[in-house]
Amino acid sequence: MRTLMFSIMLILSIGFTASAHQSTVLHTDPPTTTIKLKDIDSPSKIFFQDEDNTTVYIDFSLVLEPIAEVNIHKAGSLMMEDDVSDLPSDTIYELNLEIIRTGVYILEVVTADGESVLKEIIVE
Repeated sequence: MRTLMFSIMLILSIGFTASAHQSTVLHTDPPTTTIKLKDIDSPSKIFFQDEDNTTVYIDFSLVLEPIAEVNIHKAGSLMMEDDVSDLPSDTIYELNLEIIRTGVYILEVVTADGESVLKEIIVE
């Protein structure tokens, strides 16, 4: 009985450990509108990740227009909307991906004049 209980606990702990360690990959941009940028050639460069692939950062300072919203979409549905219009233009916005379930998401950054940059994120 003790061996059976130990085996069940071991299997459960391995399963929880495996599901707790998600990786995130930033992929090619879906179609996006053109926004005015500072000293970079691609809107996708405003996004970057930490070494563990658990956090996506958005560098507001690389966009000439003020950033109004950061949104997350999944399968055409809005999952999160964050009004960031009150944040300074030199903000580095952090998005913790460990709280997001496995799937394909679209990260959208919307400027005050309504233009947006889209970035596909895959949480595995």
